[in-house]
Amino acid sequence: MSIREIPPQHPPWGRHVPLTWVTEGDPEYAALVTQLRGFLDDLAAARPEPEESTELAAALHGWRDRLRKSATGEHGQVFGRRPDLPSRGHTMLPDYVVHRVDDLEIDAHVSFGRYYLGGGEAVHGGAIPLVFDELFGTLVNFGARPPSRTVHLEVDFRALTPLDTQLTVIARIERVEGRKTYVSGRLLHGELLCAQAEALFLALDLRGGAPSPAGLPGNQV
Repeated sequence: MSIREIPPQHPPWGRHVPLTWVTEGDPEYAALVTQLRGFLDDLAAARPEPEESTELAAALHGWRDRLRKSATGEHGQVFGRRPDLPSRGHTMLPDYVVHRVDDLEIDAHVSFGRYYLGGGEAVHGGAIPLVFDELFGTLVNFGARPPSRTVHLEVDFRALTPLDTQLTVIARIERVEGRKTYVSGRLLHGELLCAQAEALFLALDLRGGAPSPAGLPGNQV
């Protein structure tokens, strides 16, 4: 199976990747994640017969038993840590690809599959802050900046966000005040503004040395 080629991506932890983290993997795993994303969309759209639900549940149960045998700790997992894949290989996130990121701005294309349906053919409102937080974090943690975490995120919804449509997210750093970084962004369907957001990120205090693996990127402050 061919894997979609994308521009080089920048994971949301910049250069501060703990050495124990696995950020590369085989193409077979990439194909698995691609199929999993499609499976979630198809499952959301399906109305299976009872016997199909029973068969699928049994198959998933069997695979869960098999996967538990290769379970690893947080810093050994590959899921969500593949910057060569759309959305870094994380199926909680909608399919996005960063096309440009620098010290001040980030541009990305994002598409929400059926899995993210809220109602009325529109994206679930809770999925939109997730995208802003992900891409804001990628921008704020870009390059050699100290790792930062989200302190505050506010989203204003301006129009319904359509499913299965290529959308654009544009974000920029508005200002930096010491350890605080203020970010703003827009989610666009062509020229239509679907949502806008503002956020505050706080850099971790590195005066005691490099952050421990537990401090990246994980829970918010």
